[in-house]
Amino acid sequence: MEKKEKEYFRSQGISILSSYANIIVWRNQFAHEGIIPSTATYDEVKKSYELGKNVVDCLATAMRR
Repeated sequence: MEKKEKEYFRSQGISILSSYANIIVWRNQFAHEGIIPSTATYDEVKKSYELGKNVVDCLATAMRR
C-alpha cells in the first residue's frame, strides 16, 4: 500500500488513503446521519471511489500471499 500511495502521490498529487478515508466518512454521514456531505462534489466522490478501489486491491493482494 505504501508503494502504491507514494506512486500515485508522486505522479498525480493525490493520496489514495485520504480518498478512501473520505469515502468512508461520506458514506457513514449519509447512511447513519442522513446527511449529504456539503463539502464534496459529485465528481470528487466519483474520483475518491475510483482511487479507493486501490486500497481494496492492495488488501486482496496481501491476503493471497
